[in-house]
Amino acid sequence: MQPEVWIEFKVKLALLFHRSVLDLTEVEVKDGVVRLYGLAQSKPGMALISEFARDVDGVTRVHNRMTVATFGRLKPTIEKIEDATITAQIEFTLLQNRFTRALDIQIETTAGRVTLRGVTTNQLEIDLVTRLVRDIEGVTEVKNEMTARLPPELMGTPVRRAGFTLHRWL
Repeated sequence: MQPEVWIEFKVKLALLFHRSVLDLTEVEVKDGVVRLYGLAQSKPGMALISEFARDVDGVTRVHNRMTVATFGRLKPTIEKIEDATITAQIEFTLLQNRFTRALDIQIETTAGRVTLRGVTTNQLEIDLVTRLVRDIEGVTEVKNEMTARLPPELMGTPVRRAGFTLHRWL
């Protein structure tokens, strides 16, 4: 089991670059259970924060005790983030997520507009990458040009399901 301080650090790091997370988010960890306190910009934002925390290795459960801010947008206006910084934040975020860390993705950022290229094994990974990138502070648009394709070692190999043999041809 990982020490609670280390899990807390990794959760805070995972939340660091996401626009749905306000600076007023507090994290507590006990026995792998993460408790989140503070203010969120919206209910969907609260759900997304829970998801980001849940993706951290060592987290067994997340209790989100945050409330939605009702007195306008609390997040202060931040100066424009340079494209290189955005790209670094994207790389870090994808590396931290257990489902995207092994993907080979080329990232190009111009004036906050991000283009993603690469090959993955399924559409779910493409959708996850898009969602994670959209939530990075400074990203104004995401153009995902990634493609889904089976790895060469699985192409043409039979798959056995419920007594039938299926052949994959791509």
